[in-house]
Amino acid sequence: MLIKIEESLKQEKNLVKIAKKFIKDPQMLKPQWVEKGVLEIFDQALYLKKKEISPIWSSPYAHHIIQVLDKKPKQQIPFEKVKQSISGTLLKQRQKALFIKWLDEQSKKGVILKNEAALEKIKVDLL
Repeated sequence: MLIKIEESLKQEKNLVKIAKKFIKDPQMLKPQWVEKGVLEIFDQALYLKKKEISPIWSSPYAHHIIQVLDKKPKQQIPFEKVKQSISGTLLKQRQKALFIKWLDEQSKKGVILKNEAALEKIKVDLL
């Protein structure tokens, strides 16, 4: 199917029109804003020009073809607006570090028993 989509893109530059032929889920066709840092593959989209269509990109989740419909201008957010968010993030990082330290101390104090036979019986399917 990817080859058919790629061939269609060479003939016609309207990604939405082509996507409607191949994708039945309307949610997949809704335009979405992409922000830097969410997923590496989407960061690549930030370098596309307006109306430009990406080649087929693969991620751990799917294959992607992205067309830039619009771009938001860069903006500088005043510190007072992000102060609480930054404070919350730093607090969570500190709490996590303290928990990991505590957990490490507890694991050194305790005795850990491992039942190899039981562990071998557990089957986990990875995505």
